[in-house]
Amino acid sequence: MNHSDNNLSVSGIQNLNVSCTHEKICALRYSSVELNCSYPNINIITGFWFSLKDKAKWREEEHPEDLALDSDYTGRVEYTEMTNLGSTLTITDLRERDKGEYRFVLITDKGEKYVSSVGVTLTVTDLQVVHDSKNKVLICNTSCHLTFADKQYYWYKDGQYIQDYKDNKGTFPLRNSEEVSFSCSVHGYNEILAPLLCVSRRCGTVTYPDKRVCALEGSSMEIAGNYVLPSRQSSVEVFWHSSEDFKDLKQKPEFANRVEYVKQDRNLTLKMNQLTKDDSGEYRLRIVYTSNRFSARPGVVLNVTDLQVRLSHYAVASEERTTVTLGCITSCTLSNSLTYLWYKNGQPVTSRLTKLNKLYLISSEDAGNYSCAVKGREDLRSLEQSVT
Repeated sequence: MNHSDNNLSVSGIQNLNVSCTHEKICALRYSSVELNCSYPNINIITGFWFSLKDKAKWREEEHPEDLALDSDYTGRVEYTEMTNLGSTLTITDLRERDKGEYRFVLITDKGEKYVSSVGVTLTVTDLQVVHDSKNKVLICNTSCHLTFADKQYYWYKDGQYIQDYKDNKGTFPLRNSEEVSFSCSVHGYNEILAPLLCVSRRCGTVTYPDKRVCALEGSSMEIAGNYVLPSRQSSVEVFWHSSEDFKDLKQKPEFANRVEYVKQDRNLTLKMNQLTKDDSGEYRLRIVYTSNRFSARPGVVLNVTDLQVRLSHYAVASEERTTVTLGCITSCTLSNSLTYLWYKNGQPVTSRLTKLNKLYLISSEDAGNYSCAVKGREDLRSLEQSVT
């Protein structure tokens, strides 16, 4: 990011001197993180956080907009504190694209608007197992030093925790004869494992191209799993199961006539239709071969959501009159490629300013009941939100 991107000048909005607990944070992908800043006592009525990298998604680039209404963050952002003395932004299920600088806007009881003078820069990294063949060890590695993680590591063989390794170091000694896949995790983030590494190239591995899937209630979704069998082994059975048990989804009554497998080479894709919120959970690929059986954990997390309309009078930081902003939001982050549709009193909205998942209302004539949908699934419309 160049220097000019870090400067924000908004007409009519004052700079507020703030102090942040950590101005730079490195966190694991799929983990949660808190960004905390404090400031002198100020009587606020509301506020919101924003990210400078999202300028292109704002109605006007010099007027920051509420992160909670951004389609890239819906369901993953919470303002866990917004008081007269401090503000805390919590981002869950971190994605690589979340990296960047975050600041906030405060609005006082007198209608004054302030923007934080400094922000918090977030870096998102993955765990990776690296083979040091010279020293015959494995290294649990990240691209930046984790801000909140304990320096205690856990190691796994074929997805199973190695209980007899008590050192809990970031390095693991190798034996020459081992033909298994290795992974690691960090204390405090035990459910986030590094991708499997097969040292001998003769062991079995499972990889999931997408670790998170968000889908609309009533729609369909696909989850892919790629696998490699150990040498001298042939598969007896390959199927998908939930993290609750090892039973094939096709054999469970709640998935009857809703689940299909598509097999191609060393890939088995799970297709599921007529999704319900009860389908939310973790799904894993299980391989049963001649001398063993194996499930790759963690698997793919599916979240099933409905659409909701969220209304904000203060979602845009500007000196102009208040703009009512409607956001079509979900409890998880849908694909970026979606097109959002708006309805007023049941009829399509065609003459109002929209951008991505947001609708901007500036006139008293805009009063009415609003709902939203995603193009291609107009039948899955949200409940109406009244604007007066």
